[in-house]
Amino acid sequence: MFGKAIIPNTLTMLNLVMGCAALLAHNVQDAFLFVLIAAFADLLDGLVARAIGAASEMGKQLDSLADVVSFGVVPSFWLYKLLQPEIKMWAALAFLLAVAAAFRLARFNLDTSKSTGFKGLPVPANGLFWLSVLSLTETEPLSNSILVGLILLFAFLMASKLPLLSFKFSNFSWKENAMKFILIGSIIVSAVGSHFILKKVLWTVPIALLLYLILSAVQHLLGKQHEKV
Repeated sequence: MFGKAIIPNTLTMLNLVMGCAALLAHNVQDAFLFVLIAAFADLLDGLVARAIGAASEMGKQLDSLADVVSFGVVPSFWLYKLLQPEIKMWAALAFLLAVAAAFRLARFNLDTSKSTGFKGLPVPANGLFWLSVLSLTETEPLSNSILVGLILLFAFLMASKLPLLSFKFSNFSWKENAMKFILIGSIIVSAVGSHFILKKVLWTVPIALLLYLILSAVQHLLGKQHEKV
C-alpha cells in the first residue's frame, strides 16, 4: 500500500468508498452518480499503476474487492429493494449479480493466459448498466418478469467465458484495433443521439453495452473465419 503503489491504491479505495456511498444513497439517481465515480476511479487506478510502474498483486486483489461491492453488490441491493415488495422472497434472485461478479473477478485474478480480450462481461459494465436503467425507469419500472430475466442474463454473461473486446491498446494501429475504434466512435454517436434524440443522456449506457456485445461477437466471428483461412 505504501510507496508508489499508494497512488493507484488510493484510487481503488475511492472506488470502494463510492460503492459504499451508493448503498446508502437516498435515491437511485444519487446511487448512479456514485457508481459512475467508482467506474472512473476503477479505470484510472489501472492506468496510473501501469504508467508509474506500481502494479502489484495487492492492487489487483484490492481492485477486485472494490469492484464486487461497487458493481456487483450495489445493483443487487437496489434491485432487491425494487423487487421485494412485489415478489417477496424471490427478490433475493437479485443477489445472483453479486455472486456472478465475485465469481468472474476471482476467475480473472487466477487467469494466467495472455488473452488480450475479456472472458465474460466486465463487472463495471454490469454496475453501470443496472444503475442507469433503474434511474431511467424509476417512475415507470420495468415489469418484474423483465427484471428477473435480465438479472439471469447478466449473471450468465459475467460468469460465462464469452470472448469480449478489451479497451486496452498495445498500439494504435487501425488494422489491429479497428473494432475498438469503431466501438469508441459508436459510443460517442450513441451519447450524442441519446442527448438530442432520446433527451436522456443516460440511455448511452445500455445502448453502448448493446453495441459492445454486438461488436465483440463480430470480432470473434471474424477471428474464427481468419483462423480457418
